[in-house]
Amino acid sequence: MARTSYMPLPQRESRRSEDNTSFALPHHENLSTSSLHFLSRRVRTTAATLHGVLAPSFLHRSPRNARPADIQASRVPSSTLSTDWLDGLRGVASFVVFLFHHAVWSHPSIRWGYGAKEGATSFFHLPIVCLILHGRSMVAVFFVISGYALSFSTLQSIHKKDHDKLFTRLSSSVFRRAIRLYLPSVVSASFHYMAQRFGIKQRKEHVSTFTSDTTDFLVEITSRLSPFSWTAVPIEAFYNEHLWTIPVEFRNSLVLFVTLLGLSRTKCSVRMLTITGLFFYCLVERQWDTALFMAGIVLAEANILQERYGERAFIMGDDVEKGRVEFAISPKTIQVAVNAGLRIRYLALLYVDA
Repeated sequence: MARTSYMPLPQRESRRSEDNTSFALPHHENLSTSSLHFLSRRVRTTAATLHGVLAPSFLHRSPRNARPADIQASRVPSSTLSTDWLDGLRGVASFVVFLFHHAVWSHPSIRWGYGAKEGATSFFHLPIVCLILHGRSMVAVFFVISGYALSFSTLQSIHKKDHDKLFTRLSSSVFRRAIRLYLPSVVSASFHYMAQRFGIKQRKEHVSTFTSDTTDFLVEITSRLSPFSWTAVPIEAFYNEHLWTIPVEFRNSLVLFVTLLGLSRTKCSVRMLTITGLFFYCLVERQWDTALFMAGIVLAEANILQERYGERAFIMGDDVEKGRVEFAISPKTIQVAVNAGLRIRYLALLYVDA
């Protein structure tokens, strides 16, 4: 019997060739499918990058399959934390306030949201967009930053249970706070006084003499910088009218120090729930400025807990330190938190405008 002159292909290769033949697509369909896949991957990558940049770090979702050993390895001492990034945030907020002060003279309706007043219908009145020129929102940001920065080192001492250092820091902060706030303010107002004396800036219907100018300057400074006025509404003034936030800062700084001192020996859960309750109570009482300082304390506490115990650490009491309680924030929880934050901001702005 004669042998065949051909070599049969292996079964696997022949099956692969049949599959390629039966499922082969035209060249243009392959290109379109590849392009769609590439665009879909780019969109997902861009969305993930934007989420990582825009979302707060404590809202980043942790992998559910993370092992306790990985969580333990991700913990870092709170002493390595820094608040230097707040300087950049202050710079951005200051730039927005600068734009607001220059835009409000020619466009006074910029103070209001879209449709709130007659003429408030331009592009810069739209939600989110209005933040570019809305100085009052940046004042709220400044108050949250102050609450965060003033409570950060104190909360670190509380977590370390170093009460001696805690009391030292609190006493030093209380002593230095008035000097740090009021001394630059008086110097700034003095430049306006000197401008009036040299005729650079004059008050309408006012006879400028040394006695009258000096008396008006001292009366205005002492009354406007008084921390006992308990108002957070800008008032008209001649000697640097933008100093209305200084007594508000000083008053709420003292409230913050007393709050931290009273809660320094409580559990983390009790402290967080109490400060959150004070936040809502201040909103009900229309003390929006104090509420923002309380919000700063909560953010500082959350940041310290996240950095010390990992992104999956829960914030309730001693279970954090023992590593028994963990959680991962779902997208629905993030959506609820964002919606609640927007509503709280709306209420705060209503109190400001009122």
